[in-house]
Amino acid sequence: MNSDHFNKPVRFLLDAGHWIEVCGVTEALAFMRTRWPDEGGDLYEHALDVCQKAMSDLKSVEAARFAFVDALSDAGFLIVRDFEHLHMLADQFGILRPQSYD
Repeated sequence: MNSDHFNKPVRFLLDAGHWIEVCGVTEALAFMRTRWPDEGGDLYEHALDVCQKAMSDLKSVEAARFAFVDALSDAGFLIVRDFEHLHMLADQFGILRPQSYD
């Protein structure tokens, strides 16, 4: 694998006061393995599979990103589209701080 970095980072709310930015497949796998809120469902299992295959160049890094975003949405995480959206959410939920994924 040349690079496991996504073309665009995935930002999402962890809870009402914290957001996370995941920049690549390695970080996505780490989050899913250590910080996932429950057992996960079909989209979680699919995202794990696609991310693991992306690490072996059997799937693209962007396919892994899309699968990760789908799993996050399915688990109820709010995806942050851009920093303007993040500022809007900050007004709604209070001050948001970046949170480490590990």
